[in-house]
Amino acid sequence: MSNIITTSIDESFPVQGQDNNSQGFRNNFSAIKNALTVAKSEITSLENTSVKNNVGTNFNGNKLENIVFNNVSDLYKNKGIPEDQQISLDVKDAKAFKIKCIGNTTVRFTSWPQNQPSVAKLHKILLHIQFELDPADVNLLNYRINFSTDLGGEIRSYRQNTDEYAAWRYEVIAGGWYLKPWKYDAVSTNYNDYEHVFEAWSYNNGLAVFIKYLGSFA
Repeated sequence: MSNIITTSIDESFPVQGQDNNSQGFRNNFSAIKNALTVAKSEITSLENTSVKNNVGTNFNGNKLENIVFNNVSDLYKNKGIPEDQQISLDVKDAKAFKIKCIGNTTVRFTSWPQNQPSVAKLHKILLHIQFELDPADVNLLNYRINFSTDLGGEIRSYRQNTDEYAAWRYEVIAGGWYLKPWKYDAVSTNYNDYEHVFEAWSYNNGLAVFIKYLGSFA
């Protein structure tokens, strides 16, 4: 509710057809000035904090309730080929990432949003991994993706795709995710066409990051 006060303005002043004390003018001008000062403050606050349709808005971790979303997109970033086979993903940059690997790669998740005391948040992202490998590469079946997280956090992995007939999949072996072909096909000629999709999330600021392998998509 606005704090603008208009009741102190005497709309019946000045009175037509008689001399009017100048103090009445001063009182009205003072009341109008005070109301405009409050209006300026409230409008400035709205300009600084309200949602706009022409610029980005930061809600600073505040909770929104009873909302219906329609035609909403998640931010996507193609990170390309990791340098030195290592890459850091700032999870505040996007909701979906894609990287293309040429061998063993370490993916490090950074900048998980910090929970405020009044609002506990879970942050989730999708990661698409694609390989660019030579079918004649003798290490083809041994390439591994390692995951880590900042703040000294731990990675907790779960492999959802257990379909032994999947053309390409990942298997968790000794803490790493290894690229593996369909068990009845030593080398698939189209393995570079597959995107391997992972889901990662944390509810405690990245101290523990949960990773689920969703499957391979051609």
